[in-house]
Amino acid sequence: MDWLAAGLAIALLAVLGFSFSSLRFAFFPPQYPPAMVPAAAIKRRRAMAEQTVDSASDARTVNNTMRHQYRILSDEEKARMTAIKDKGAELLALIESCGNSRELSIARTKTEEAVMWAVKHVTA
Repeated sequence: MDWLAAGLAIALLAVLGFSFSSLRFAFFPPQYPPAMVPAAAIKRRRAMAEQTVDSASDARTVNNTMRHQYRILSDEEKARMTAIKDKGAELLALIESCGNSRELSIARTKTEEAVMWAVKHVTA
């Protein structure tokens, strides 16, 4: 009997034009309203795209949302970081020249990851 009442209630809501997604948000509200997240993300990405900073610059904290404090790098560390990124870019160009496949896509991702971890070591 309870299942029948629940089914009739849902059918009545559907007939009245009640969307089930709004019903879901009524019982399980999202952390942020759905309409605000994309607009905020787009605004933040546009602002970051307008602010480009050389990665070896001391002003590199301007467009980083994750790490809030940096230490000043020595000239040797800046050169090492630039060399790691240059070698990574060189390897990516070589991989790109090989064509396209799932394996090469994984190789590109892992190369980017390796550069990220190596740079994180230098800048930590």
